[in-house]
Amino acid sequence: MYDFSYTVNEYDPSQNKVEFGHQEERDGYRTSGSYYVLLPDTRTLKVSYYADDTGFHPTITYEGEASYPQQQTYQQPSQSYSAPGRR
Repeated sequence: MYDFSYTVNEYDPSQNKVEFGHQEERDGYRTSGSYYVLLPDTRTLKVSYYADDTGFHPTITYEGEASYPQQQTYQQPSQSYSAPGRR
């Protein structure tokens, strides 16, 4: 029999949130657990599972609403010099 878990919650240098974790336990021939990760679209992907003599059985869910940051438009730089004149 065993049981373990971990979580990570922090910000990376570009100020993006990093969040994920995992929990698992085993009793006899059955292992069960879950893990999650914060996706770039701000939803959380969660996988709950168990594994036994018949195989691996995951259940995948998403929590929250997807949101995407507004893309910045590229603006052509203005010409900061005048064209050379003829002599």
